[in-house]
Amino acid sequence: MVAYIDAISRANAKALKEVIKMSDSTVTLEQVFEEVGYVARWEARGEEIRALKIAKNMIEQGLPFETIVSATQLDPEKVKELYQ
Repeated sequence: MVAYIDAISRANAKALKEVIKMSDSTVTLEQVFEEVGYVARWEARGEEIRALKIAKNMIEQGLPFETIVSATQLDPEKVKELYQ
């Protein structure tokens, strides 16, 4: 069922809502997203966005590249992209 919901959610959010409504289960949309790993992905993406903002600020302050990579734990390639 998880694979089915994942495929539907990727194709059409409206269809996913209809599947949840039609189900006899008391499963919430949040529980489904947690089970398929969306919540963890969103949280990780949010952390990366925050780290990128911090890195950009550190670049503007003239801090060394190595310090920025070490402090933010970002992939060095992503930090290099911020210099452009």
